Amino acid sequence: MRKSLIAGGLVAIALAGGLATSSAAATSTAAAPTAPAHAASSPPPGSRQFGRTYCLADHLCTFHLDSSNNGYYNSYYDCQRIYLTDWHGSGEIMNNQSSGTVTTFYGESGNVLSTSKAYQEVGMDWDPVWSFQVCPSS
Repeated sequence: MRKSLIAGGLVAIALAGGLATSSAAATSTAAAPTAPAHAASSPPPGSRQFGRTYCLADHLCTFHLDSSNNGYYNSYYDCQRIYLTDWHGSGEIMNNQSSGTVTTFYGESGNVLSTSKAYQEVGMDWDPVWSFQVCPSS
């Protein structure tokens, strides 16, 4: 089942390579800014290879597909709740936040689906995820 306005998910699934097509910011009900993915040609200190780009130190990085199967890399730094719009199917996350920092993934009813403790890289099925909290809320 696809969600029309809010979409996403956390089920570990192996991601086949070569799905990425571009970089874009995620949509949030609070219009939270996201940091752009950095070009793979110049790795900043503390960054890690993430698909065709790098995930900066202290960031949570995501890859997702939209309903047209376009691929997007996003990078989050600030502690915030992200509400997903048009995130579908297979993707991945790289939790490159400070060691031990936790990101929590939530379903439609606000139930906790899973967590990711830094450092972690995992394949994702975004369909069941409706939002996630980057690092613990204060």
